[in-house]
Formats: sequence, C-alpha cells, structure tokens
Amino acid sequence: MLVNWRQMLAKLTSITEFVTSRAFNNHKDCLTLSRSSKLLNRWDKIDNQVTLALNEAKDNVRFISSLQKFWDPLYRSSPDEIISSLPGLMVAIRNVCKTAHYFNTSVNLTGLMVKISNQLTITSKNYITDNEHQSLWEISSNEIIEKIEKCRDVMDHFKNIYINTVEEMKNSNERPWTVSSVYIFTCLEKFLHRLEKIKCIANTEIIYSILDRILISGMEKFNTMIKAARITISSKLYDPLNYRIETFDTDFEKFVKEVEVAEVGMQQFVKLLTTECPTAESMMLVLKRFEALHLECLCLDRRYFKVAEMLEKEMLLLKDVYNEERGNPFIPRNLPPVAGRIVWIRSIFKKIDLPMQALKLRHCVLAHKKAQRTVRYYNYMNGIVCHYEMAYHKAWFDYVEEVRCALNAPILTINKDEALYAINLDRSILQLISETEWMWKLHLEVPNMASTVAYCKDRIFHPFNTLKLTLQRLDRLRSSLTPVFINIMRFRLQEISVMLKPSLSSVTWISKNLEDYVEKVCLKIQEVEIFIGLILDIEELRIMQEIYNISEFLYIYVPDEPVSSYQFVEESNKLRAKIERVLEKKSICMERAVIDIINMFIDLLDFEQSDSKGRRVFQLPAEKLNDTNWRTEGFLPIDKWDFIQFHKIYRTIYLAPDDVLKTLQFRNYENIRYELHHLRNDCMDLFSYYNSKIILALVAGSKRSLDFVRQNIL
Repeated sequence: MLVNWRQMLAKLTSITEFVTSRAFNNHKDCLTLSRSSKLLNRWDKIDNQVTLALNEAKDNVRFISSLQKFWDPLYRSSPDEIISSLPGLMVAIRNVCKTAHYFNTSVNLTGLMVKISNQLTITSKNYITDNEHQSLWEISSNEIIEKIEKCRDVMDHFKNIYINTVEEMKNSNERPWTVSSVYIFTCLEKFLHRLEKIKCIANTEIIYSILDRILISGMEKFNTMIKAARITISSKLYDPLNYRIETFDTDFEKFVKEVEVAEVGMQQFVKLLTTECPTAESMMLVLKRFEALHLECLCLDRRYFKVAEMLEKEMLLLKDVYNEERGNPFIPRNLPPVAGRIVWIRSIFKKIDLPMQALKLRHCVLAHKKAQRTVRYYNYMNGIVCHYEMAYHKAWFDYVEEVRCALNAPILTINKDEALYAINLDRSILQLISETEWMWKLHLEVPNMASTVAYCKDRIFHPFNTLKLTLQRLDRLRSSLTPVFINIMRFRLQEISVMLKPSLSSVTWISKNLEDYVEKVCLKIQEVEIFIGLILDIEELRIMQEIYNISEFLYIYVPDEPVSSYQFVEESNKLRAKIERVLEKKSICMERAVIDIINMFIDLLDFEQSDSKGRRVFQLPAEKLNDTNWRTEGFLPIDKWDFIQFHKIYRTIYLAPDDVLKTLQFRNYENIRYELHHLRNDCMDLFSYYNSKIILALVAGSKRSLDFVRQNIL
C-alpha cells in the first residue's frame, strides 16, 4: 500500500512540476489571450483534481509511513511477537484516522484491514511450513497442532482487538470506521476452517498411533486402513494450506469416511470379543485393555452395559452357591477356619465387586433403568457378605477368651505306661496365632489378648521347636541304651525325669522362665548324650575290639617249613610265652577300661553314711575293727569306689531280652531309690559281664586253635 501511494505521489509531483514550468505557463497565457474559456474552465477542474490528489497522496504517504514500524512485525516476527504488536498497530491506525484528512475513507481502511488479514494468513502459512522449507505432511502431527493453535491465537487476537477498538471508538464518540467486518474476516475464517481440517487429520493420526504399539490380534487391519487414508490425502500435489483450493475439501471428506469405516470395524471387533467372554470379570478384563487405548470410537459404554446384564445373572448364581456352601465352604490349604470362611465369602464378593467398581466409573451405564436392577442385587449381596463376615468375626472374638486358659497348661504331658513325653501345646493356640495374623491381613479388628499372643509367638514357637527336638533326642538316647548299661544308667535317666517334672505341672507357656527352663533341659539331655556316647566309644574301642582280637588268636605254632620235633616244641613254648604276655597285657587294658567306665558312673554319685532305712553303708575305720565285728564289716565297702565283690566275679549275667529292654528304656525312673548297694550290684554286674566275655573269647580262641589242628594237622 505504501509503495502504491508513493508511486502515485511521484506521478502527481511530476505533473505539478510540469504545470509550474515556463512552457506550460506560456501555453496557458496564449489560451487566455485567445479567450478560449471552455478549455480554461476544463483546465481549472483538472488542476483542482490534481491538487486534491497530490494532497491526498502526500497525506497517505506520510501517515502510512508512520504505521511502518507497527507493520513490519507482521512480515518477519513469530506469532507471539505478532500478538504483542497488534495492539500498537490498531492504536496507530486509530490515531491516523483521527488526524488524516484523506486516509479515513471506507476504501482505504477496508484495504488496510484486508491487507492485515491477508498478511496474517501468509505469515501463518510461512510459520507452519518454516518459510516453505518443509512440506506440511513432513511435519510431525504434534508440531502441526501446536503451530495451528498459535496461528489461531494470532487471528483470534486480531479479531478481538479490532472489535474492542471499534467499541472504544463508539463509546468515545469518535467517527466510526465505515468498514465491513465480513469483508475483512472472510479470508481469515476460511483459512481457519482449513486449519481445523488439517488439525483433525493430525489429531486422527495421533489418536490412532497407539494401534502401532498394542499387541491385540485383529486390530492390525484397522490400523492399516487409517494409515492408508492418511497416506492418500498426504500424497496430493496441491498446497493444503491454500484455502482457495476446494479439492482438499473433497479429499478430506473421503479421509473422514475411510476413518469412520475403520472405527465401525473396531466397534464390531470389540463386540465380537466381548460376546465370547463367559463371565463379567473376563469381559471386564477385555474392556480394560481397550479402555487403555482411549479411543472414543469404540463406544465402550454399550459393552459395559452388557457387563451389567451379565453381572446380574452371575449374582443370582453366586447367591445359590452361597446358600449351598455357607455351612461347609471350601477353605484354602493352610488357612485357619474363621479366616478361611472370611476369605471364601470375600472371594465370592470379589467376583461381583471388581466389575461393579468399574461400572461405578460409568455413570451413564448405571443411570440406565436395567442397570439399576443390577445395583439393587449388588447391594443385596453386599449385605449378605457383611452379615456373614461380621457373624464369624464376632464368634472368633468370643472364642479368643476361651483360648486364654490353654496358655496356662503345662508344657509337657507324659504317658505313664511307657514314660513317653509329649508337648502339650493346644492346637487352639496355634490356630489363634494363625487367625490373628490373617485378621491383620484382612484388616479386621483383633482383641488385645490375641494381638499380644501373636506378637509374642516367637516366645512360644522357639521353646516349642527346641523342646520338640530335645524330646526326639531323648527318645533316641533311651533307644540307644544297650542291655549292658540299662541298669546302671537308671540314675542318669532319673536325673532327666526329675528335670522334666516341673514341665508336667508348674512350667506353662506363659511362664517367665520358660526359655531358661527349656535351655536347661536341652543342656541336661545333651550332657547325658555325650556321657553315654563316651561310654559306648570306650566299650567299642577298648573292650569289644580287644575281645574280638583275643577270639581270633591262634595258639598253635605253624612253621613255614619242616622242622624237628625238638625245634617245634621250643618254638611252641616261645609262642606260648609270647601269647601269655599279650593276653595278660590285653586283659589288664580291658580291666582298666571296664574300671574307667564304672568310675565314670561312680563319680557322678555321692552317698550319705546311711541309707534310706537308716542302715550304715560304709565300713568302720580300721582302728574300730575287732574280732567281733570284722566279719560283718567285711561285707561293707570302704568307700563308694569299693565295688569289687570277689565271690560274684564269675557269676553268670543274663541280659534283658528285646521286649523287656524296650520296657526298661522307656520306664519312668523318677521315684526310684538308687542307693549304694544298687550301685555296687550294677558295677559288679558290669565287671562280671566283661569278665565272662573275656573268658568266652579265650574259649573261642582255644576252639579255633583246636579246629585248626584237626583240619590241618591230623
């Protein structure tokens, strides 16, 4: 516009300069002298018109030049800068219209406003395509939408500023602009309408781009259809930003129809998948997958209405299941009874609660008349579940008080016939702890007593497990006792029985010294285990092994080559002397081993000077012996280690058979009286037993030697 007026000003200035020249004045003087009035009148009119046009051109050039600095941002600035420059531009135009004599015309103002509108359109095109360095379809969809929104903000801002300026002029009684707003904004509206269509294409591409990232079999063909429609419209050669090209509108309608076909296909696909679901919960899982796509075209509300109908049928079936199984429900493994029943009833309710929670988010579905019936059934089932759960929970509350007495029971019981110990931990205590832990998991209220027991369960379970292992060790210990040691081990078994006696009466599961007591019992049994193990090792290595070696001796001299009778007799005598020394040495070693074993038992016992009947058990001192009492005192031991009774050395010892041995091993020795004469008899029996064993070994060696002579010499 400024260039146009400058060109017109140059033309009119040249005409004015010609009119003021000498040649033109001479010609005008000639016309005056010739009295050519018609030509002079015509010239005066032309001269006035040229003067007015020259003044208008000067005025417009001056005022339009003053708008130049407000006009320039429309050509070179970004949308944000254009928005900030538009208020100044409108104020400048308003001021020009106030002071200009020729510019404030309908034609000039309309041309200026249309020019601004066109320039905004051109600037928006250049901004979107990066000054035509990029094709529209090469730009990402998100970027296209972002740029279109900024362009819309610019044009809306321009329209708002224009309307506000007109209103301000009207309110301030200024001369209004005689401009048609329809003529000004028609191009903007068409351009914005074209941008909306392009934005719709970009939005469609963004919305359905999720189909590239999902793994739902069957959705690939719909993704292919939408991509094909996008490729078709983007392959056209015309400029889609040119709103004067109407071919784009036809192609856009085809694009929309193809997308609609794909959307209808997806709706039918979802309907087919949900039809195959047997339960409301499985249908809900399918719909959740499609709901995550955030595709409004799927019309999932219709499918959720089908979920509501199916849920109603399932609630009727679950009601029948509840009525049939509530008396004896299926309780999962390792669950206590009450918690198992609560888990069972909650599992039934969960089957209808999960779909209902999803339906609650669909207000339009629940507002339907048929869905209201499903809601009523749901509330009815919810009441049944709550009543069932509260009834069993209250019953468990009352049961907890009964379990308190079980904690005051002794920790062990005994079978008096066989003296078998058993742990006396009532199953109700274990059940109480398990129920309490499950009640915490189920977020239900728990009594204080049950909470205390559950929190202190380690104080019960640790002694329980320790005591269980200890009793197993005790049973193995008693089973390992041989007939040889069963009698002399009675006082050791008595020690264990006495140690376990408090656990049968006074020591309970809530005793303060429970852990210390169990530890003492464990140490005592461990001590006896080590003791009997040491005894059996001595017997095996120092006695039985030597007895076996004696029984394998060969008392016959067997030369490697023929020898004379004299030499044979001499070598036999040497062998006999050697065997005598060996047998004497082994006999002494075995005797010491037996005495060591006996002393190990004796060391553990201490006796008073008189027995339970008041009789003296030890011999009088030597200075008190005389001719009248020495024979009687000779039967009494000097001390507890004096157990040898020579008249009993070669006595035959009969060992207990297996059935009697079993009875002796598991007998209760708590009340026996083990006195000195019992110890002497048991020690003497042990000594006599191994003495007879040595004799039998010698006999076995002699027999073996005689058999060798009979088989190899005779």
